[in-house]
Amino acid sequence: MDIPKTRVIFDRKNVSTKTKKASVIVEVYYQRQRKFFSTGVELYKDQWKKDMVVGRHDAIDLMNRIKTIKEKIDEYLNERLKNNEDINLEHLRSWVDGHSEGKPASFLVFMQQRMRERPMAEGTFDQHSSVRRNLKRWGKIITFSDITLFNIILWDEESKRHSESGKTIETWHKVLRIYINEAVALGYVKKSPYKDFKVKRDRKIKHDFLSPEELKKWHTIVLPTDDIEKARDMFVFCCYTGLSYADMKKFDTRLIFESNGSMRYRRGRKKNDEMFNITILEPAMKVLEKYGGVPMMDNHIYNRYLKDIACLCGISKKLSSHCGRTTFASTVMLANKVPLKVLSNAMGHTSVRQTEEYAKLTQTVVDEEFDRLGTII
Repeated sequence: MDIPKTRVIFDRKNVSTKTKKASVIVEVYYQRQRKFFSTGVELYKDQWKKDMVVGRHDAIDLMNRIKTIKEKIDEYLNERLKNNEDINLEHLRSWVDGHSEGKPASFLVFMQQRMRERPMAEGTFDQHSSVRRNLKRWGKIITFSDITLFNIILWDEESKRHSESGKTIETWHKVLRIYINEAVALGYVKKSPYKDFKVKRDRKIKHDFLSPEELKKWHTIVLPTDDIEKARDMFVFCCYTGLSYADMKKFDTRLIFESNGSMRYRRGRKKNDEMFNITILEPAMKVLEKYGGVPMMDNHIYNRYLKDIACLCGISKKLSSHCGRTTFASTVMLANKVPLKVLSNAMGHTSVRQTEEYAKLTQTVVDEEFDRLGTII
């Protein structure tokens, strides 16, 4: 039995130079036939090394685009092999281009196609991609016929095995439900199982944060590699600016300005375009000076390094990129008597109530307030 093979190729005709671009394509080889599929990515010769885009600010986004197209082709081929269906490379081409007739080969393919078509912020796209990856890894909801009430119940159990956060579990369901509802609207699925399944909603947002002592240790710990040090510095920048990962990624040093002897930064948030106003505090400024801007890396690698650093520091908390934002709210701002309304403005929140979900009082602040009360009573 012939098995189709796919691979990513850069500069198939060997024409690229440092000043002339060439295309990145996906090659499909099957029954002595080769077909080439464009990814829309064009690079100079020194921007492609070891099958990776390098030396570009949008390297991660371009690799995600290449990976998405290759995965789409692989899923088409695997689905037909699984169902003992004929593989037609011409049909594959029209299907990849979005012109094939009938419904997509599988629910996961449909989900991927709609993710590419839907207008989404980068953070939302990453969230949807994460849910789709978990579905693919889990393997029980692949085709449209797999969308059953029983599998949704199993999906709920699977989400609880992977996360203790009610918010994360709710997100797993919310994202899946979006694409199931679209599949129903298009006639690919008769009825949404969510009509008979209610997700338990958890409005309590739980984010760990570093105490003043832990933050000091985070600053001074000697780390084994440059990449881990870079992750530490990213987190330090977040702890002293309160910026989310998405807002750090689009941070523009050209927007920094001086006012009353301090360096300020104002911009609309990536998530909701709400304006935030911050002063670049000394620890954050040192990071900018060290790297010539905000150091960045892929979010899942960043989160993995944060757990490694926490272990080296002897910190048992479950840290993620968002914990830097909570540390900013609790340890850097509230612990130093910054009013909640000022904090809300700095974080770009639409309401003080939203800020309250992030703002946690440290034990030191509680003790100081009781000591102050003791002098009055």
